[in-house]
Amino acid sequence: MNPSATLRILVLLGAAHLAACAVPSMDAIMSALAKSDMKAAVDAARKDGRSSAFLARQILIKSSDDESLAEDLARLLAGSGSRMLPVCEALKTSAHPVIRATCLMKLHLHGKHGALSALEPYLDEGPGLARAAAVGAFLEEDQGKTFYDDYIDDPEAEVRLRIVQHLAALEEPWAADMLLDAARHDPEAGVRAVALRALDPGQEVPLEALKLASSDVNPVIAIAALEALAGDPKTGSLPWLQAFLTPPVKTEGIYYAAALLKHGKNQAAEDYLVEAGLSESPTVRQKLLGALRLNGVALKGSLVLADDKNPDVRFAWCLYARKMGHHEKERIDILRALAKRSDEIALRALVALAEEKSVPYKEIRNKVWKSLTHGDAKAKTYILSFLGRSILDPPLALEAMKDPEPAIRIHAAAAYLNHP
Repeated sequence: MNPSATLRILVLLGAAHLAACAVPSMDAIMSALAKSDMKAAVDAARKDGRSSAFLARQILIKSSDDESLAEDLARLLAGSGSRMLPVCEALKTSAHPVIRATCLMKLHLHGKHGALSALEPYLDEGPGLARAAAVGAFLEEDQGKTFYDDYIDDPEAEVRLRIVQHLAALEEPWAADMLLDAARHDPEAGVRAVALRALDPGQEVPLEALKLASSDVNPVIAIAALEALAGDPKTGSLPWLQAFLTPPVKTEGIYYAAALLKHGKNQAAEDYLVEAGLSESPTVRQKLLGALRLNGVALKGSLVLADDKNPDVRFAWCLYARKMGHHEKERIDILRALAKRSDEIALRALVALAEEKSVPYKEIRNKVWKSLTHGDAKAKTYILSFLGRSILDPPLALEAMKDPEPAIRIHAAAAYLNHP
């Protein structure tokens, strides 16, 4: 065949492929977006999945110019899957440093050549969240002690958190020393908690740090220390630890007892938790169920809480029972009843029903749509946080893209693109 004819055929084939991949409603969508007419944009996007995905990407890309949405958008991008990569590619040169750094981090984690070197300037300058993205990307490569030294005292808590999380996976003596220092002195409770959980209570110095932290006025810190201590059976005989299982029932004791049962039978811990279930305080009963659920621990007599007079406790029991794989019929009946209420718990029950595999989604779809289209911003954001995960309803995410609030629109767009 004539070479020029072959070339001509290849060009035509390429053009045909591009035409097949084109977005059918692209012009209509772009025209509507230029006029800020979200209803027209959504209507145009309904024609097919490619058009809907195109609209979702355009909403996210165009929202990058809004300073008030920058951090929200960056967090949505950071927690997204591979379908968001075209958005990251488009925003890797964004004028906003947090968005740009987050996109470069995602591209690096997905093997994009050159993304890591483009992140290097953010290691030493720019907003804290941009630095956190850069540090997170560089931590995925092997780093020595000097790198950790440079960022363990960073003013941005998100940076320190990433450093501590990686230190916890290292077995170097210097890493243990850094964790100990963070567990004692980090100004952010969440960072201290991660460091405390990584300490070895079998060693004298970490044990002293855990003992001190177990009495901290901040329950986040105290619970983290107690959970770490529960992992070492040798600490169970320490008198100051046994005191946590002595009435009156307290939050710290509940989480300590549940953590003990996670590691084996412990009659004192079980008795303490039974006492918590009998408490007159609904908050205590609710925290009991939360601790049992967190640790995946079964407790004899917990079924009685399914009939608790407090709706929050009944809801907590349903989540606990599902985690344990128990009482499917009972928990679904309770959730259906809770979903009929007119308060905030009804929305949580509705989402919990969506997570029950035996409940047909069509049973609750109308209520989910009503919550998203007519609820307040808090309700809409709550529903959208489950779209693409527990609630698989792309048309619902598309409908939310015409919401008057830009913050809701970016959550809806991210939810659409995160659908499997």
